Amino acid sequence: MKINDLETPCILLDKDVVIKNINRVQKIANKQNLNLKPHIKTHKSPFLFNWQQQAGAIGITASKVDEAIPFIKTGVTSVTLAYPIVDQRKLDRLLRHINQSDQQVSLTICVDSILGLEVVTAAAMKANYPIFINLIIDVGYERCGLDPKDPLILEIAQKTQASKYLQLSGLLTHNGLTYGAKSKKHIGKLNTSEIKQLLKVKKLLEEINIPIADISIGSTPGVLSGAQTLTGATELRPGNYIFMDRTPFELGLINKNQIAISVLSQIISENNHYYIIDAGKKILSSDRRKNVEDYGLVYPYNKFGKRKKELRLVKMSEEHGFVKKEKNIVYKIGDKLRIIPNHSCVVANLASAYCLLEGDTLLRTIPIAASKTSHGINQF
Repeated sequence: MKINDLETPCILLDKDVVIKNINRVQKIANKQNLNLKPHIKTHKSPFLFNWQQQAGAIGITASKVDEAIPFIKTGVTSVTLAYPIVDQRKLDRLLRHINQSDQQVSLTICVDSILGLEVVTAAAMKANYPIFINLIIDVGYERCGLDPKDPLILEIAQKTQASKYLQLSGLLTHNGLTYGAKSKKHIGKLNTSEIKQLLKVKKLLEEINIPIADISIGSTPGVLSGAQTLTGATELRPGNYIFMDRTPFELGLINKNQIAISVLSQIISENNHYYIIDAGKKILSSDRRKNVEDYGLVYPYNKFGKRKKELRLVKMSEEHGFVKKEKNIVYKIGDKLRIIPNHSCVVANLASAYCLLEGDTLLRTIPIAASKTSHGINQF
C-alpha cells in the first residue's frame, strides 16, 4: 500500500529516519559515557523502544504510571518516573504490575516534596519493594523541582537515606528553557548552567556523607547542542529525538529531512483563503514555539519537505485544519497533504497506531500501546 492509499488523518513514520535519529543520539551518549534512558512520552510504543534498546538505551523514562505499565509488561527492567507522584494508589498499581512481572525491575521515582516522599515510602513498604529516589531540582524552568538552595533538599535526602525501603540515587532536572533558546550556542550555555547547579547540590550533599551517583538531565535540544556541553552529567533522558519535529528544526539543530513524523491529511473543503483539511487539534499539536505563528508546515504527500510546495497550517478547530492558500501553490479538494507538526509528543497521545513507511510504501502499522494514559483512564 502506498501513502496515497491510506485513509486520513493518520500518523506517518519514516523508518529510515527514525533509526538514524535513534543512532545519532545514542552516539552522543556513548561519546560521553552517558546512560541513555529515553522519555517514552514521545512515542508510547514498546515496539519503538525496542529499537532504542537495541541501539544501547538502558531503560525508559515515563511521566504517568499507566504510561510505564505497557513497557513493564513487555520486559523493560529499568523505569524512571520523572514526575512527582502524590497519590499512593498510582504507585500501588504500578508496583502490583512490577511484582507480577517475570523480571526484577529497577524503579526510580522522582520527588520534590515531603508528601511525595511519604507517598513513595508508604507504597514501597506496602509492596515490600525497594525504590530508588531522584530529587528533582529546578534550574530555572519553574515547572517542578526544588530551588538548588532550598533546605528541603537536605531534609528529603536525609529522610530517604534513613529509610529501609528507599535509596537516594541522584539529582534530576528538565531544562525546558532550551526550547526557547536563541541559538545552538545559547543551548550549550543553558546546559552548562544546568549541570553546574546540579553538581553544586551534589557537592553539598556529599560533604555531609550523602552520596549522589546520578546527574540526570534531559531535553532533545540540550542533547543535540553537542556532547561537549554535557560534561558532568551521567544520564540523558530526551524523548523527542526519536521523531524530531518543527521545534528543533526552527532552532537550527536539525535539517528538515531528519524529521521522521508527519500527519497525513486530506483536503475536504476550500474557500477564498483556506484549504480545509480533516486534521485538527485532536491529532495535531497546538503548540507554537520560538516565534512560530502557525501550527505546522504542509506539503503534498508526494513532495514532502519541498520548500517550493510549502504551505502553513494557520488555524485549527477540533476536527479541521485551516491551510493558508498561496498564489503559486494550487491544490484541490481530495488532495492529500503531509504536515510536519510543531510538537511530535502531543501527536501520538490520542492516536492508536503509527503507519511505518519505507519510502512511500506502508511496511506495517505499529500499535501505540501507552496511548490515552495521560487521563487516569486505567484507575477503575
